[in-house]
Amino acid sequence: KNGDFKYVGYTGVYNILDYSAVSFPTGLHADKELDVVPGDFKPLSDLDETTAKDYDAAAVHGMPISLQLTGRRLQEEKILEVADRVVKDLVW
Repeated sequence: KNGDFKYVGYTGVYNILDYSAVSFPTGLHADKELDVVPGDFKPLSDLDETTAKDYDAAAVHGMPISLQLTGRRLQEEKILEVADRVVKDLVW
């Protein structure tokens, strides 16, 4: 039933599929002046709409921003190499 998936978070499906993943810092921080929901925002799902409504930019102001890279099962080495490259080449 399609409605059953509305409660799976954005990254929950990767856990179900046992995909490889790594999170890493970007060196950036949340900024309440920049992190606002655009006026023309159109949610993709009920969860997307709820997330946008619940987001409080002032509450997370100054917190570090991280990214997550995800690959297929048993691709840990590739994901770690890509994350290392991103951190070295793009972040700092």
